[in-house]
Parts: sequence; C-alpha cells; structure tokens
Amino acid sequence: MYRARTHVNQKACICMYEDTMHMQYHDIIVFDTETSGVKPSKDYIVQLSARKFKNEGGELILKDKRNIYIRPPFFLDKKNIDIHGITNEFLQDKQTEEDAFSEIQEFFGENALLVGYNVDFDIDMLQGMYKRQKTELKFWYKLDVLEMARDILYGKEIEDYSLSTLIRHLGLDSGITFHQADDDVLATWRLMEYCYNEYKELRKTQPSSLEHVYINSIYFWKGYNKFQQGVYLNTSLGKMYYSTFQKAWFSSNINLERVDIDAIEREVLIRMGIDSNKELGKMTARKFENIKKGKQFV
Repeated sequence: MYRARTHVNQKACICMYEDTMHMQYHDIIVFDTETSGVKPSKDYIVQLSARKFKNEGGELILKDKRNIYIRPPFFLDKKNIDIHGITNEFLQDKQTEEDAFSEIQEFFGENALLVGYNVDFDIDMLQGMYKRQKTELKFWYKLDVLEMARDILYGKEIEDYSLSTLIRHLGLDSGITFHQADDDVLATWRLMEYCYNEYKELRKTQPSSLEHVYINSIYFWKGYNKFQQGVYLNTSLGKMYYSTFQKAWFSSNINLERVDIDAIEREVLIRMGIDSNKELGKMTARKFENIKKGKQFV
C-alpha cells in the first residue's frame, strides 16, 4: 500500500528556517495554553506560555517569552484540574483575563507565524479571549507540529500521537514535565526542530518532477474498518483515497510518491467546496451527502 501526505507542512517549516528574506517581517511564536475546558465561547485560558523567535541568518533566535497565569471568573472543575494540575487555590491571587489581555495582545502582535501542537485548539481558545475583549486575533500563518509529526513519524512503533508520547519516543524529554504550558512549549519546540531536520533529509530524496493525476469522480466510503473510511477518488491512474482516520492518502496501485499529491488535494478541496485539509480529515458520510445536496460539489 502506498501512502502520501501533502508537502504543505514541509514547505512552511523549511521556509520558517531558510527563507530569511521573507521571515524578517514575521515573529515566530511557539505557544501553548491550559484551559478551563474545550469551548472557546465559555471556557478560559488559565495558563498561556509562549516563546517568540526571530529568524536571523537562518537561525531562530529567542527574543522574548511569557508564562502567564489567569484567574477565570469561576472555579475550575476537578476533571480539568486533574489534566493540568492548576488548582483554584493557586489561581486565587492571579490576574484576570481583562488585566492580562494588554500584555498578551502586545506580545502576539498582528503578523506572527503561530506554532503549536494541535495548534488550532490553542488558536481557538486565544480567539475566544480576544472576542470577549471586543477585538480580533490577527496572525500571518499557523503551523501545526502535530501534523508535522504525522508527516515524519508514520510507521514508527508509537502508541499514539500525544506530545508526551512522541517526545519520550524520540528521547527529547529531558527536564520536561508534561501538561504544564511552559513545558509543553519547550517540548513542541524540540519536536519542531527534529521535524525540520527530517524534512531537510526527505527533500534530498524527493523526485524533481511529479506526474499530474486527473480526477474522474469523488465519493465517500465507510469501509470495512476505520482505516478504510474516507474520501475516494477514481483517477486517470486508478483508485486512491484519503483516510479520515490516518489523515493521509493511500493507494494499492498508484505510487503516490511519484504524483503531485499537493495538486490532487487542492482539487479535491475545491471540488468539494471545503476550505482546508482539517475539514477533509473530519469528513463523514453524512457531511459528504450534505455537501452534495447543498450543491457545493462540482
């Protein structure tokens, strides 16, 4: 079985390190949050840790960092305290969101590259804070180190893709205690550096020219198990599919390393009328049928 993922993360990561001309205009902020829950509209950030870097001559130099605790306007549930260990007693004398916001807003600015592990969650929580403060979080680009790890570490004997599991597997966990935002930022940074070095090695073996594949039809199949469920394509070279569980493209008869997988995925997103790979990864049979009924599908 052939497997492939797009090169979006690889290109963005290499750009961050190597495109010194472009990156001089952007801060690089690696950050993580601990929260009172998972709903940005009603839950609060209780710890925000961030490190700000600048690309100077191809090296990322630490320029600033923050580790801010915030007291929410309600008591934390035990299930949340059990996750991150931040207690109501500890937060009792910490600043409120309103008091902390100006410092956070100044630190993040409006033109940064935001980096995190499962970064969409942390961005969503940060956007919830900004919305409560009657303003908007603005940034240039986001880079998810979880997705980078999915690119690099497929096929390794890893239990799961949690940050702690990956860092321990790679031997990068020295001095780190997980589920505190400041340590998770350090772990994310180390994993990002590891992925960058692996991307550089992969670039040496990637073919210089790729074959274009024409898509004849697109459909969704639940499969016989979770690995087979996904978005299927009938193409000019044969059948291939995007596994919504494994977050990657597969084919039994097309060598996906030789085809332009980036172009294929872009065309699928356009024809299905969806905006991102993340939406593709969350696709279900019902969502697919609703897209077709809504006449977004072309």
